[in-house]
Amino acid sequence: MCSVAAGLLLAALLRTAGATDSLTVAGRVTPGAFAGYENGRIVFQPDKGKRMQETPFRVSRLTLEPARAVTVFFAGSKKQAALTLKGFAQAKFLLDDHGQDVSELAARVVRIVVAAEPLAAGGQPLPADALLMVDLKNLGDWMQSNQPTPAQSKAYARYRAAREQHDAFQAVSSQMVQDANRARGAARTDLLDKLRARRSAEVPLLTELKAAQKVLLAAFPEIRPDAPAK
Repeated sequence: MCSVAAGLLLAALLRTAGATDSLTVAGRVTPGAFAGYENGRIVFQPDKGKRMQETPFRVSRLTLEPARAVTVFFAGSKKQAALTLKGFAQAKFLLDDHGQDVSELAARVVRIVVAAEPLAAGGQPLPADALLMVDLKNLGDWMQSNQPTPAQSKAYARYRAAREQHDAFQAVSSQMVQDANRARGAARTDLLDKLRARRSAEVPLLTELKAAQKVLLAAFPEIRPDAPAK
């Protein structure tokens, strides 16, 4: 199991429940997760579909929710800094340097590496029950090619079922949000009312997902982000 520790860690991404990043390219907004900046391209993993790698001049906006702890490597020197990335707009990365808002032109940045643990509002670490979105394909492939323990098999099956149900629920909600943004008058009011009602409907799904995640982390301790691979 130790041989796949690095792969599982790289495939795991902490995100707050209900929160998502978004990337706007050519007027199209794509929800997902910011994955870094390298080789002159913003790397972004959509909620659905293949990973995107976009040059800064094509990106009109990157919104991070919540803000993300990152390491920024600057051009023309060996300088690097641990900062908080808030987003990207007008060819600049929007950063927080220990409480002070700063911006850096993309041309001055060589690389941005996302820390294992993102930040909640106010720059505080996320709570212990924040959702750890595991790459199910990565873990599923390992399950197929190795000999998982009964506890691992059970934990994986429970987490996968909980994740798929919650993801499907959120996908419908996301579509409803887009429909509401386009709607007007009574149709918009009706959609907003339905979205408010869905908040309570999501609670049991989220509760089960967090419980399944706890069992998964106990069965696969390598996934824990507080023990990064070397």
